[in-house]
Amino acid sequence: MTTTTLNVSGMVCGGCASKVTQALEAVEGVTRVEVALEAGHVEIDHADGITLAQLKDTVKALGFDVED
Repeated sequence: MTTTTLNVSGMVCGGCASKVTQALEAVEGVTRVEVALEAGHVEIDHADGITLAQLKDTVKALGFDVED
């Protein structure tokens, strides 16, 4: 199990946080998603086989920016 934190810009409300949470939870192997809306980051617990690129692409597909 791995924990990854993404810095996400563009999340401005609870609806944004909910969209990001639902999309990441739909990725097979993701076990926990916690969005810190005010801080602009998302913490994800996931299986070791899931790549950083997969997580970033999932968030970017929703229209949010992921910063390195």
